[in-house]
Amino acid sequence: MKPDFLDFNHYEQSVWSNPLIRFIDTILRGMAQMLFCYHPISGLLFLIGTFALSPVAGMYSLLGLMIATLTARFLKCNPYLINIGIYGYNAALLGIYWIFFDTFSISLLFLFIGMCILTVFLEHFFLVKVSSSRWGLPAISFPSLFSMWIGVSLAYLFKLVPYPISIDRLEVTTINFFANPDYELLGTYLWDHLGGIILIAMGILYNSRISFFFTAISFTLATVISLFLGGNSLPYWNDIYYNLVPMSIALGGFYFVFNKHIIFYTFLAMILTTTLFYGMHNFFHSFGFPTLIYPFNMVVFAVLCVFAKGSLSFEKFFNAYRVPLIVCKRPESILQWHQEHMESYHYWNNLNSQQNRKAAA
Repeated sequence: MKPDFLDFNHYEQSVWSNPLIRFIDTILRGMAQMLFCYHPISGLLFLIGTFALSPVAGMYSLLGLMIATLTARFLKCNPYLINIGIYGYNAALLGIYWIFFDTFSISLLFLFIGMCILTVFLEHFFLVKVSSSRWGLPAISFPSLFSMWIGVSLAYLFKLVPYPISIDRLEVTTINFFANPDYELLGTYLWDHLGGIILIAMGILYNSRISFFFTAISFTLATVISLFLGGNSLPYWNDIYYNLVPMSIALGGFYFVFNKHIIFYTFLAMILTTTLFYGMHNFFHSFGFPTLIYPFNMVVFAVLCVFAKGSLSFEKFFNAYRVPLIVCKRPESILQWHQEHMESYHYWNNLNSQQNRKAAA
């Protein structure tokens, strides 16, 4: 079944006739979709950046992308969705999550392969039952998150890893963070990963300047928050960046039309996401389950639900305009679409008003 929210006439058909090159293009687009980007060049930069940040995460992400893409093709899922990476990006995210186990075994590898296949089924369920419904809600990263927690549960159940995996509790320091040793530690951490960070930032900038603007804001805010969360292990700083950066891109011009009001709402959403992350992490850490990017997904999904059935007057009140999923490609193209959409709306509204006045006369 093909989701009805997609217009296949607008799909950019690949000029490549070589199946291998077409497959590589699909893989790169899937990598780009992780941060709401569309271009394969962005995906290439993301892939190299992921390898620079963690070679293990890069290998798992690449393997997950290939498994999910081949699975979707084997199941004869919609070629449009496959080719733009919709069926692959959740498996790529799963590959990044998988380093949570911090160990390697054949059993965990087979479990990872099974969970990558599961992301395809979960993505298809969301597309058919949620995205194509009257609510028109995206899957975001929920398929990868559900698959990861199922994978963690199975790993514990079959004793593939000790239960529970130790996860430190997050604490908030009350001292001057510029005098805190974590200030220097975080600076060292960022410097050591500067290459990967720059590559990922370049990938976002290549796709959209608006997305890059929100990336810079959220990255700065995440750095300040990480300094306040003194005395915590470095992996949890990662989770703060992983939540705030994609959340700001999603709300800051991808699912909504970019304007000055969206900047304010996105900032509020970042504060809410951070609070939710802190609470969820400290609740689930004792059970050995990582919070990952659940907070960002939950906040974005909740905001989209509020505007799912909103009228134009409702959107005007908040000065926040949600766009259909078919339009969600680049914030700049969304701005152009919105301008044309409003011009058409005003044209037909004025035309109907004139006809009503003539009929009344």
